Amino acid sequence: MSFNQTIDHIHKVLTQIFREHPEYADKYKASPPVTWSWVAIETAQLMGTYPTGLTLAIVLSELEAMDRKIRVICPRQVNTLLLKQHSSNTLRRSDRVLCCPPTHECLWKLEPRDGPWIKEVFQDTFATVIQPQSMVLLSSAATKAKRHQLWVKVVHVEQLPADTGYGSNSGSRLASKNLQEKRTRKDIFVVDKSSDTEPALVSLYDQQAYLTRMIERGDYLGIFNPVVAYKHTESQATQADIVFECGPETVLFVMSNSDAVEAGVAKVQPLSDQAIITEELQEDCHDDVITSRESATSSQEQKPPVYDFWQQQKSTIVAPKKRPIMRRDDEGLMDCLAYVPRLMISDLEQNMLNITISGQVVAKANNNPFLSEGRSMDRFAMRIKDESGKMDVTLWEQSCIHAKNISIGQRIILTGLSTSVQHKSLKGKTTWYINGSAVCGTTAYNLSTLECLLVSSDFLHLTPLHTIQGDGQWETEATIVGWKIRTTNTRQPTLYSNECPVNDDYVNEGFDLSEYLVAQKHRECSEILKGDDYCNYCGIKVRECDRVLGFRSRKCLSESETTTAKIGWIEWRLDNGRGILYARGCENTLLGCEAEQFQTIPMKSQTRLLDSVISKQIICSISSVVTTVANIN
Repeated sequence: MSFNQTIDHIHKVLTQIFREHPEYADKYKASPPVTWSWVAIETAQLMGTYPTGLTLAIVLSELEAMDRKIRVICPRQVNTLLLKQHSSNTLRRSDRVLCCPPTHECLWKLEPRDGPWIKEVFQDTFATVIQPQSMVLLSSAATKAKRHQLWVKVVHVEQLPADTGYGSNSGSRLASKNLQEKRTRKDIFVVDKSSDTEPALVSLYDQQAYLTRMIERGDYLGIFNPVVAYKHTESQATQADIVFECGPETVLFVMSNSDAVEAGVAKVQPLSDQAIITEELQEDCHDDVITSRESATSSQEQKPPVYDFWQQQKSTIVAPKKRPIMRRDDEGLMDCLAYVPRLMISDLEQNMLNITISGQVVAKANNNPFLSEGRSMDRFAMRIKDESGKMDVTLWEQSCIHAKNISIGQRIILTGLSTSVQHKSLKGKTTWYINGSAVCGTTAYNLSTLECLLVSSDFLHLTPLHTIQGDGQWETEATIVGWKIRTTNTRQPTLYSNECPVNDDYVNEGFDLSEYLVAQKHRECSEILKGDDYCNYCGIKVRECDRVLGFRSRKCLSESETTTAKIGWIEWRLDNGRGILYARGCENTLLGCEAEQFQTIPMKSQTRLLDSVISKQIICSISSVVTTVANIN
């Protein structure tokens, strides 16, 4: 079966297991439901990790055993899960902490009755912590002179850990003398009681980072005596002006949003900042083809994703007349992390978080850097299409790496996306954007290259070759019955084929097929270089060590289309006995050699190597987008 059909089936079975099976019915009664996005992401990771030998039973077993990130209460310094004490009213308050096994890190859990104590203790704001005269290097004596107690709201928890150098972390128990040592860091974005400040960071390092498992967006944190970082890493400096870290005397308290509202310690939004729902229809702003010119126009309209992310709670929300898929929170944001069914493109609206979509890449644009305060930020756009529609997705900075090895026509899963606030385009249209960034934990999985879908009988769903037509992706079985070398030369569109007799003139003249079929490529994105040193797609000059030889699987848009240009590619003729399909791609696998080796052998050997592919029976993934020639993935 196809990937989406597989996920639908696994999702249905897991839901039945957790909700109906007697072993789990009571234990997980209060736990969050199994979501389609969670099943899809975890299954894609399993298929990528274990390309062979994976069965449906193994996937179900692995998912059933995975951590569902449930909250449990553990006694102090005891790293075992006491499920019987989860709702016990006899457990002492001093023992009610959220403990993260197998570490000794813990959060003190507060309840609504702690409201008066919270109001009395946590009096500081960002303004009282950092005074103008204290923005210079803080001495250890200055940091000990005053203890800060802040009550903050969590607006975002970083999804993926980042390997980064040390921040200041001068008072941390995890501090090291080697400032160049790499550490795992997770950032929590928080806002204080006031409504006119930008978010600050709470950076957790190494084992501390596991605490983020028990902190959700919307929770409230009480930070007692934090370390104020005076030296920021590059990534911290681009995200916030204030960075807090946990030192040896720092204590963290946590309270859920509902308990904070009941206790009267929740952040109150001013009326002007409340989400105002109006009855306007969103205008369709999607064209059929992405172009670099379109991306250039967007650069004047679009803001960096982090800017949009923090402005969401200050925006006026324009809701469509269609029924929303779920309720928004008190800040007007729609968190899709707990959305159970599959999220379709037609379901998307502005001000959404934690979006996971599955679809086909139908267009890509070159890197169109965004300039912000003299700093250039990489920005790649892709157009994704599913059964309900299509939408442009913009990936920023570190998340751009996911776009570089995805080809047009391939199916992917993108997770960790967010939608922006409303914008007015230059043409006066109201629109919004889908963004992906490392801050939101954006990750992409290329479903078209998962070998597991081709070798496992539980997941393989073959489509007869003769029924393949139009746009889409299919798994099929066929025999290679021929090949030909196509060129951009309109006078000679077919340069050579297996049906052509051996031309002695070509051999005597030292004719080389690799002059048409092999080109310099950028190692990072596999795109053909322009002038052997510039990558149009990434928009950068490529170093010698990053250049590799590769087969042309399609015409590169950056290359000349003149009749004299030696631009060609191999087309394979696939046959299943009832129909024929021409496809290109997978040259290295089918020929059994690299482009560099192919370039070194004479023409007769090149043609013999191409002929050796004939009669091979293959099971492959085929994709096609607005073209008469399909791609073998």
